[in-house]
Amino acid sequence: MIEINGERAYTTTEIAEILKVQQQSVRKNIERGRLKAIRPGVQYYITETALRDFLEYRKLYKEG
Repeated sequence: MIEINGERAYTTTEIAEILKVQQQSVRKNIERGRLKAIRPGVQYYITETALRDFLEYRKLYKEG
């Protein structure tokens, strides 16, 4: 975990562990625009806000 603009940010590996999914699933969600990520180099970083937004999207998607 690192900080970006004062907010915690996680790698795709860390997000995969948090969500209990494969890292490839995290990258697919980024590529599809469902999970916002910052890519300052070769590594994606996902902020806590982006993770919360994604979890809310996923919750609404599953309910709807």
